Amino acid sequence: MRYLKRSHILIAASVLAMAVSQPAQCGNDSKSPLHLPRQDMAASLLAIGKATDTEILFQPADVRHLTAPALDGTYSAQEAVHAILAHSGLEIEIRQGSIFIRKSRSGRAEGDDDGIIVTGSRIRGAPPTSPVITLSQSELLAQNKTTMGEAIRDIPQNFNGGQSAGIGRNVPQGSGSYIGAGTGLNLRGLGGDATLTLLNGQRLSYNASLQSIDISTLPLGMIDRIEIVADGASALYGSDAVAGVANIVLKRDMKGLITSAHVGLPTGGGGVQQQYNLVTGSQWSSGGFILGYEYGQSDAIKASDRSYAATRSPGLTLYPGLKHHSLVLSGHTSLASNLEFSADALYSKRWSYMAYALTSAGNVLTSGGDFANDSDSFTVAPSLKYRLGAWKFTLSGTYGLDQSHYRGSSFSGGVNTYPTYGCYCNEANSVEISADGALLNLPGGEARVALGGGLRTNFFHAYRTLGNAQNIAVSQQDYYAYGELSLPLVSSDMGVTGIDRLNFSAALRYDNYPGVGKVVTPRLGLIYAPSPDLDIKGSWGRSFKAPTLFQQYNSLGVTAWGASNAGGSGYPGTASVLLLTGGNPNLKPERAETWSATAALHPRALEGAQLEVSFFRVFYRDRIVAPITYLTQSLSNPIYADLVDLNPSDAAKTAVLANAGAFSNALGRTYDPADVVAIVHDNSTNASSQKIYGVDATARYRHSFDGDRSLTFNLRGSYLHSIQKLSDLQPTTTLAGTLFNPPHVRANGGLIWAQPDLTLSTSLNYTGGLNDTRTTRTARIGAMMTWDLAATWSPKNAHGPLHGMTFALSVTNALNAEPTPISGLTYETPYDSTNYTPFGRVVGLTVSRQW
Repeated sequence: MRYLKRSHILIAASVLAMAVSQPAQCGNDSKSPLHLPRQDMAASLLAIGKATDTEILFQPADVRHLTAPALDGTYSAQEAVHAILAHSGLEIEIRQGSIFIRKSRSGRAEGDDDGIIVTGSRIRGAPPTSPVITLSQSELLAQNKTTMGEAIRDIPQNFNGGQSAGIGRNVPQGSGSYIGAGTGLNLRGLGGDATLTLLNGQRLSYNASLQSIDISTLPLGMIDRIEIVADGASALYGSDAVAGVANIVLKRDMKGLITSAHVGLPTGGGGVQQQYNLVTGSQWSSGGFILGYEYGQSDAIKASDRSYAATRSPGLTLYPGLKHHSLVLSGHTSLASNLEFSADALYSKRWSYMAYALTSAGNVLTSGGDFANDSDSFTVAPSLKYRLGAWKFTLSGTYGLDQSHYRGSSFSGGVNTYPTYGCYCNEANSVEISADGALLNLPGGEARVALGGGLRTNFFHAYRTLGNAQNIAVSQQDYYAYGELSLPLVSSDMGVTGIDRLNFSAALRYDNYPGVGKVVTPRLGLIYAPSPDLDIKGSWGRSFKAPTLFQQYNSLGVTAWGASNAGGSGYPGTASVLLLTGGNPNLKPERAETWSATAALHPRALEGAQLEVSFFRVFYRDRIVAPITYLTQSLSNPIYADLVDLNPSDAAKTAVLANAGAFSNALGRTYDPADVVAIVHDNSTNASSQKIYGVDATARYRHSFDGDRSLTFNLRGSYLHSIQKLSDLQPTTTLAGTLFNPPHVRANGGLIWAQPDLTLSTSLNYTGGLNDTRTTRTARIGAMMTWDLAATWSPKNAHGPLHGMTFALSVTNALNAEPTPISGLTYETPYDSTNYTPFGRVVGLTVSRQW
């Protein structure tokens, strides 16, 4: 494919030798006995992190040539780190349970400060002005989450529509799709194409047709943490970050080998899950690497496996059968005292299969169809970092390839009347140069700046070798430059009455999409802390998103559908409509304005307690959507009148089929153009406006007990309200809280009890109710709450077969809550598949060993 030579260069660069060390888990406030000799600082930090189950992050240059004093006693992680860092010239920062170590501002040595960048800012050490949702690996493992798909499903700000497994055929095009056997993030329900997903700060190749990023196959054993900023960040990251940005941070390196096996058994039948993992790595004086492999498979869940679907949807696959292999490599090495090379590479191979029947007989071969995916993806992302005094310069590049092959069949009387085979193939490459460092000293600290620019190119090749011909080969480039400034105006040591800290930040980004448009997007942020116990944050910004290549150039799809299914009345029983879906080359860019206000309370009087409440608002204009929210109202709802051609001429019917890239017959009988009473236009268009606002809340409290035991309480919730106006002539319609859209309220909370050899957790997950407004009589879909339990046992000081072993038992949805059924046709999923799954109660067992 194009730019293959460039990919060879990146691959070749990535096999260079690779540096630093870092333990892998989150913070723990409890105390542990420590008996450490006088030794290298890095060795002591590693030992403290391991003994206290605490994530301690540092750069090798910062601790090189430093010797830690002997330590003998009982310490918390923070106490131990303070003790060995005394008089070292290093400072620590505690953030969300992790300990960050860096050179102190007053004693920064040339070339030694590599800093920490938190998602939401391009500047090392800059505090983000928007809330950062952090999920550490230890938190996920405590709940016996075994896949990234499970991990993101419970995030309240994430909508499980978009690119996600199990999306039904009755879900509107704008709310979800499942092509490519992948699962991506979809913050606020604004779409996977409006949520930027990074791996170690680098972009990945798009998956299939929706321009989302598949993260479902990343081995969880490789993940250090997930950081999510659910706030507009286009001024920092570009057009994909309208809804926010997620950064999946891999472990830096490790020593040894960890193997694990997992099996999950739904008690209702079907959906048996198997997963096998291997994570290994090594460290040397100047670097290290980590390598992870995962094989996973999940059996399909059929309608016959669930009582609420067996009669209504015979022959339907509720959840596809899935299988994947994935391989991830990350490494780094110091080439000189101030020069570091690092690279990440990943490969995955994915398969999925599902089927449906068109009649109540439930025989797929007699009248029905099936759909299968066979996808593979590859990404390599090398970078070179050079430190010069207080500045760091980075040259980075990425090359990614995702080939999502699909096969479809339409059966009638045992004959495949319409076979299809094709590919949604994506290729991406980018190069960026960036720098950040100190500008000058202000009374409140160092003013710091980040600058950068680059070129990003995406290729989209959609072809079909069976079925209606399709061969779309298009590309899109983005030339960009950005700048960010962080100004600490007041610090706590200045003694200003009523102001403990005051920080102002600003960012500006220029994007040039040839053939689409040029735009400058600004962002402003402010952090005001009246006391050490309270932070008040605010952010405002504008965003820009170019139409995706699929939205612009996807070929026209035509489906023959029953007129009664489209809301028609008074027509003969054989009456049908032609439903048009697909791209629109005349689309305009989307534009948005976002702002948020946050209060974060972390009282010193109640150590371990945190409370954060944030209000957000997004005003979207020229939003690209499929214009008909409910296809079942196409002929009955007057707001869609300008999208429907009634009583079309024979010439119009012929022209539609002649221009179609694909034709599908959903009538269950032979298509007859004489029966067509309407043509319905549901291909992509720019909606007039969309408004989204709501409140996010997070609460956390950890209490430590004697004997290295702790109890942690977590609560996360989100309230969302969203409305849409498709055109100036149409009324405003409600999105959030209606079928196939995010509910108004999602929340989860739980308790984690931890002691040296045992972890117990329990959690509740709440998904608010929905209104089914597809007909004139609104139906209420009740809220759903699930209860999860998990226990993890790691025998301490065990010998023989139990040495290094860990056993985890979990029960997901312990009370076997079921989704509320909705009306629909035989081949349609009988519940809202964007908000609920058919798994029911699942009993899981994971066994792992550290060698």
